[in-house]
Amino acid sequence: MTKAASQKGDGAHRRRRWVLNIVLSMALIAAGIAGAAYISKTAPKARKRPPVKILPLVQVIKVQPDEERILVPAMGTVIAAREIVLESRVAGEIVSIHPEFTVGGYLKKGSEILQIDPQDYKLALTLAKARVKEAESKLKILEAEAAAAKDEWHEINRNRAGKKNNEPSPLLVKKPQLNAAQAMAEFGKNKNFDTL
Repeated sequence: MTKAASQKGDGAHRRRRWVLNIVLSMALIAAGIAGAAYISKTAPKARKRPPVKILPLVQVIKVQPDEERILVPAMGTVIAAREIVLESRVAGEIVSIHPEFTVGGYLKKGSEILQIDPQDYKLALTLAKARVKEAESKLKILEAEAAAAKDEWHEINRNRAGKKNNEPSPLLVKKPQLNAAQAMAEFGKNKNFDTL
């Protein structure tokens, strides 16, 4: 075989191979398409159903009215609707405090807020009564001294009948001291020691 003939034979061989490759490729593609169509047609069909609603699981309890304090975090200035001033009539050590006596606490009308040691109260009461007795005693002493001073003045001035002022001076008969002592004694009598 000549070289030209061998080249011609190689070219024909190559062409056949190329055609064979194309035909085989097309056959494979056709077989793939046919297989996909067959699987699609023979596949089981899913029945259409409405979607199922998934309900959440819950617990049910019987509702009953109750008081609940709700805390709301907020910023601002709080101003009290009412303000009171607590004052004790006697000084002393505080021995008990109402548990609701706190910032934001609620107290019922007539609640006992604080309790002071009763010993201090009894001492203050005894001292106040002693001061009243002392004021009454001073008043009696001053009344006696004033009466004695007035009598002495009349004794001394009996012979001076011609003088125009026949009464002793208020200082001589202790009028200012008597007024002060009478006021203190009256204050003590009017003081209600039961509400001290």
